[in-house]
Amino acid sequence: MKNGTRFQKLKREQREALLTWLIQDLSAYQIRTLATSFNPPFRVTQQQIYYYRSDLGLNLEELETKIVAKARSAGFVIRGLARLSKVKKLVRN
Repeated sequence: MKNGTRFQKLKREQREALLTWLIQDLSAYQIRTLATSFNPPFRVTQQQIYYYRSDLGLNLEELETKIVAKARSAGFVIRGLARLSKVKKLVRN
């Protein structure tokens, strides 16, 4: 809870989608737009996005392993690793 505001608790599928969008280096606006079109739709605040990007610290090695595994099956290893590099830079800042 930050500034007395309670975040909506995300379901597992919603959290996975949010992390995927963060890895893709989407803007907060793009993430909120995608969340509203998700099934079922959900709301993501700027504070939640900040929390997942920085406060949580995102276990980057674990995410990298998952991205590479998924990317290999889809043939997008280079693109996935480039996105991970951007996420690492965001987390470090």
